[in-house]
Amino acid sequence: MKTVLLASGGSGGHLAPAIALAQRLGRRGIRTGISTTRKGVDRRLQSRYPDLAFVAMSQARGNGGARGLLVFAAEMVAAVWKSSRYLDEARVDLVLATGGFGCAPVATAACLLGIPLQIHESNSVPGKLASWFRPVSVATWVTRLLDEASCWRRSRRVIETGLPMRAELKRGEMRDAKLALGLDPDLPVLTVFGGSQGSKALNQWAARASGELRNAGIQVFCVCGNAGMPGLVPDSVRIMDFCDDMPGLYSASDFVIARSGSGTLSELAAFGVPSVLVPYPYAAADHQMENARRFVEAGCGIVLPQAELDSATALILEWMGDATRMQACRKNLERWHAGNAIGRLVDTLALVDRGCGDWQGIEREADV
Repeated sequence: MKTVLLASGGSGGHLAPAIALAQRLGRRGIRTGISTTRKGVDRRLQSRYPDLAFVAMSQARGNGGARGLLVFAAEMVAAVWKSSRYLDEARVDLVLATGGFGCAPVATAACLLGIPLQIHESNSVPGKLASWFRPVSVATWVTRLLDEASCWRRSRRVIETGLPMRAELKRGEMRDAKLALGLDPDLPVLTVFGGSQGSKALNQWAARASGELRNAGIQVFCVCGNAGMPGLVPDSVRIMDFCDDMPGLYSASDFVIARSGSGTLSELAAFGVPSVLVPYPYAAADHQMENARRFVEAGCGIVLPQAELDSATALILEWMGDATRMQACRKNLERWHAGNAIGRLVDTLALVDRGCGDWQGIEREADV
């Protein structure tokens, strides 16, 4: 039986696609493992999938300076050694990395052991891991968020796919979903969340804006995450630290204000929820802003820089009060989601050989 290791971890945006792929491959009879970090967000997410096999891998971390560099080098060597032992003992045939620095030791170990490596890069701007390992990977999978003009597009080993989504992410009835969250089913709901880590800026905005939104007949539901809420929170905003039922939350939402990680964008499209996207301004290479721009160009939402967050309330009221605009946005989201297929990615990972099979043969067949 073929064994595939899905290397991930460090954030929900990296781990969730690996979980989704493990679900798909498991149904194909492929033995899968998922490597993670020891971060709390990884532990919390993986605890919801007891049927999947997770292994916490060491990761290298440096604190800067000469001493930090030495510590980093030592930790990296140890992490690669541990990863190599696992890959050998588990008889792993193929490694696919979904991003995050926690993947680096696993990807390095795969290369040293001659185990085929593939990469899935979901963002508009390729991350460091994808950039470092693309030359030695047998395939790099990218999404529509990647600019068509990118030099990566010219490589035959770079293939477009969608973002894998977990099996349970399916839309339910809006009225039932609102009732399950203790909300009024007859009033619209604005959901605020900042991804798996939370967002202090969005939480503060929700506390400030909730009174005006409530006066307009809009319920505010905020998933605050680790960032927490500022001081005393007004009664006009409902708060949840973490949400373990994202399908229910999306199904209950008429509108969303959120960060623009690639996973969030795919989920918004899957559930057809219009949104204001506030890119995290310190994301590597400003990739969240690029993600949002690509999404907005397709008519799937609005982008608002964090520095202009105070104007979000008026923008949201304008959009939620315009039924024609909201419906047009939902149609565009439906089209975006329709193009999020990952069938070819799953088919390739499930090939019976150790790597990608006859890659040129696959390319020729795809061109027919």
